[in-house]
Amino acid sequence: ISFFSKDDQTFIAEWREANPPQFNADVKIDVSRQRVERNKKTEGTLIVVYETWKFAIKLENRTRSAQGGVDLEGVKVHYNISKTAKARASRAGALNSGLTPAGGLLIKAGSIDVGKLEFLRVRSLESDVMPINNSELAPGWYYPDGSKDKQADSLEGIKIRVVKDGETIAEQTFGSKAATDAKWVEPGASGSARG
Repeated sequence: ISFFSKDDQTFIAEWREANPPQFNADVKIDVSRQRVERNKKTEGTLIVVYETWKFAIKLENRTRSAQGGVDLEGVKVHYNISKTAKARASRAGALNSGLTPAGGLLIKAGSIDVGKLEFLRVRSLESDVMPINNSELAPGWYYPDGSKDKQADSLEGIKIRVVKDGETIAEQTFGSKAATDAKWVEPGASGSARG
């Protein structure tokens, strides 16, 4: 372009701005879950395990246009981590506050501002942590109503939406059918949960 006259360079710049390259975003999402913390306690007749888990998220931008690879600007990742809450831990209610009930699940909705996602580069991100509790009656104890002596929360999975300029450009769920079927909770939506 530098070989053209100043008038032609101005024309080319204006034309490029008015006619941005057309492309369909192609973002690959990979996820793995990781335990962050684990504490075991005795609470009266219960043996309780308190854990926190997070998800490691990897994004790879494979977007191409007719002119070649495309960097994606203004990218955000929205996610919903879901769990089934069944543990009878004394701190379960407090740990579950701030989670949003959705059907039989509790959802933690979060958002990460990625910014620029460069072509063929892998970006590694981490979600917030989700509390997962397990409770078991101490030996020799039982529930008079016949309830199971072991009660455990279940980390169902994570649903991810990659968003650019307010539009979802990639979406994937990792985990159980319950996580896949869960109603989407927008990040920043307030919710209260019972433990």
